[in-house]
Amino acid sequence: MRSIRIPSEKVVEGIEKLLSNAYRYIKDSKLLLKDGSIEHAVVCAIFAAEELAKASMLSKQLEEHEGDPFIQVTGFRSHPYKLQEAKRLLGDALIIESSRVGIMRIPFRIGANDVEVSHPIRLLCAFVDFENGEWKFGTDYNQYKLELDLLKGIEEKLNSLAVRHGLTRDE
Repeated sequence: MRSIRIPSEKVVEGIEKLLSNAYRYIKDSKLLLKDGSIEHAVVCAIFAAEELAKASMLSKQLEEHEGDPFIQVTGFRSHPYKLQEAKRLLGDALIIESSRVGIMRIPFRIGANDVEVSHPIRLLCAFVDFENGEWKFGTDYNQYKLELDLLKGIEEKLNSLAVRHGLTRDE
């Protein structure tokens, strides 16, 4: 996996840009939910989770290599790696559909497979496709889980990173 080298004095600026972009994706996702465009809201939520992960990766490297002129960040452009970091930060909030009581708020679907935020889910929610004789668009997920757990969880982690680096939130 490739890594990128970033001058340390540019890292907080990058974190600020990532947080701002993630907040925008959350706002967009909420607007799309209100408009009934759940699939596109999922895409924006996944983008927000990936931007949160990248900001977290930068923050962690900056703290671990304080005083170094450069930091090395691995996985910055890798969807699976970013979503793995998002899962570390957000835990079960990344499961947007579940049959397990305690993970999912009512209503939940008994016998349904867990649907976790991923790059393939992002593609399924962004594009219409024809596969195995069927049209495909979207996947199993619950609007309430998306709004109350995932978006709220991302926002809380973004706020925490902003405070850690002395950044203010642009509305």
